[in-house]
Amino acid sequence: MCSAFLFATVICLICQKKKECFSKPENLFLLLSLVLCPLYLFCVPVFQVPDEVNHYVRAYGIVHGYLLSPEGGNIPVPENLVPYEWYTYTPFIMLKHFNMQIDPAASIMHNNVNMALYSPVSYVFQVLGIGAADFVSDNTYLLVMAGSIANMAGCTLLLYYAVKYIPYGKEVLAFISLLPMALQERASLSVDAITYAAVAAILAFCLYMRHSKGKMGRREIALMYLLIGLVSSCKVVYFPAAFLFFLIPGERFGSSKKEWAHKAAGVAEVAVCSVGWLMIAKNYLGNTRAGGDTAEKIQFIFQNPGRYLYILDKMFWKNEEGFIQEMIGSKLGSLNITVNAILILFIMMLFFKVYYKEKGRREKPDYLAESVMLILSLGIVLLIAASLYLQWTDIAASTYSIEGLQGRYFLPVLPLICCGFLSVRENGQTDTQGSSSAVIGLYVINLLVLMDVISFSSYIG
Repeated sequence: MCSAFLFATVICLICQKKKECFSKPENLFLLLSLVLCPLYLFCVPVFQVPDEVNHYVRAYGIVHGYLLSPEGGNIPVPENLVPYEWYTYTPFIMLKHFNMQIDPAASIMHNNVNMALYSPVSYVFQVLGIGAADFVSDNTYLLVMAGSIANMAGCTLLLYYAVKYIPYGKEVLAFISLLPMALQERASLSVDAITYAAVAAILAFCLYMRHSKGKMGRREIALMYLLIGLVSSCKVVYFPAAFLFFLIPGERFGSSKKEWAHKAAGVAEVAVCSVGWLMIAKNYLGNTRAGGDTAEKIQFIFQNPGRYLYILDKMFWKNEEGFIQEMIGSKLGSLNITVNAILILFIMMLFFKVYYKEKGRREKPDYLAESVMLILSLGIVLLIAASLYLQWTDIAASTYSIEGLQGRYFLPVLPLICCGFLSVRENGQTDTQGSSSAVIGLYVINLLVLMDVISFSSYIG
């Protein structure tokens, strides 16, 4: 950790000497990610990230042919694929058990029904890593590390290009992507990482196309459809972000006819990927917590819309501060690693510094883009709440609360909200440089956060 602090000093010196390189937010973001992501991967105990055990089993099942989980969500896996002791292992104890080999002869049924709700597309990076490691090794620890590293690399690459090409809010996006919670998710097997990266990528692409000149070529059109499909195929509640492609003006498509043809095709793709997968996933809902009462809770919403709005308002009013702190990273691991509140406060202060510096560049409001991003953000938040209400809230509690909501669910919404209040500069030029002091400050705070993580790991070891 001391060497990481020394590295921070070196970064500051390099930024002073080579401003043309490291003053670019995307380059600084990539450099800091290459340091912080491996640190989070090593320091956060294996399987301490929320639902990481089941994400591992789901990805392993896809590698072995289970694109769809069997009915009931039970997947046959080797008995020692996930030793129970791993739930509490520290990184140091894990190294002592590094040579643990998977025994394919002894098989058990692992109930993975909650992860069965996620499309295989959500696990593309984890599957690549685990699949490659599975070819050369039966070491379960290597499989976990390979899947996490592949997830980390793929999502970091998506975010690098998002920061590079977004026409405004570059440093804001880089800052959000380096929050402790964002880093922990990226350095794990969680699908939250690709969900956040996909939303950031389509936001950057659509804003870039909105403010660029000339007509989109085949490559840009193909990339648009790829990003629409990716966002729509990740966690289904975030599919409204796919509709950001409506921000791309008609002249980018070449003609009004082509514009509406492509946008109609985009809507169809969103419907097929999100609604289509939801029709498949609903077969598992009856086996998830409180899932069997879904129809009754939907009926309650339609019969008592005012009561449901009251429940929503009460939930956000009472838990707003907690959600914001959790989104930043006040509770890491399985929400059992408490980060010093002063560090969270410093992160908030740095964020406001970055945001209002970017806000100061605002010279040409884009009210249409602002409205679309804020409406889509509200839609995603409402869908998150509704999904937790229908899937996780017990029927006995459904008339007064929504259970299971966590701050990390709102992380992909944060770039949309922030960019919704920012705009491109009056001369049409995009920002390519920005102050890096707040981002470097966040890097130092992340190192202090990791000390809290290491302290926790030592305690439970």
